[in-house]
Amino acid sequence: YKSLIAACSKQQLLEQAEEIFNELHSKGYKLDRSFYHLMIKMYRDSGRHDKAEKLLIQMKEVGVEPTIATMHLLMMSYGSSGQPKEAEKVLDNLKSSSLSLTTLPYSSVIDAFLKSGDYSAAIQKLGDMKVDGLEADHRIWTCFIRAASLCESSEEAIVLLKALQDTGFDLPLRLSSETCDSLVVAMDQLLEKLQPLQDNAAFNFVNALEDFLWAFELR
Repeated sequence: YKSLIAACSKQQLLEQAEEIFNELHSKGYKLDRSFYHLMIKMYRDSGRHDKAEKLLIQMKEVGVEPTIATMHLLMMSYGSSGQPKEAEKVLDNLKSSSLSLTTLPYSSVIDAFLKSGDYSAAIQKLGDMKVDGLEADHRIWTCFIRAASLCESSEEAIVLLKALQDTGFDLPLRLSSETCDSLVVAMDQLLEKLQPLQDNAAFNFVNALEDFLWAFELR
């Protein structure tokens, strides 16, 4: 059944997927968390964050507890629909829960603010994250570098890269102004660390960095 729903999502047949999901639910099948995540992803991709919210409530009602990954999907839904403040509210609720925070939900909120052009709020969240005892990692780096690549001016881009520098990660900023061989070595060492990580960490980071270098003719 899960494969059938997934096939519907690929064909953008949201109504058919909903019909299958609701039929399974009405017949008393005990659906695991992955079914709900799949439907939330579909609602996110179709811009129906309101339905993603309702599905989260439904999960709790049937005894399927949301995880960090669940809330991350909901925050991404808000971010893609241009509602970073709503994504921030989800993060605040997470912080008051018993769940252990990682950089994943923070990256969702930061990315939402960056996409909306509110760079100050994104940088503020970077500071909040540090206060909460979390260090910026590849997820956060990629968000900021991707946003820098879309800036209309190099001055705006540098502001974002300096925010990363303040967290101890200065490689992107150095790449924007230096050409020494040590940068190549530093990049190689970084990619070796990112390569084994999940979520296509190295791939996403490199793509964002290449976009930035091309955007500002630093290729």
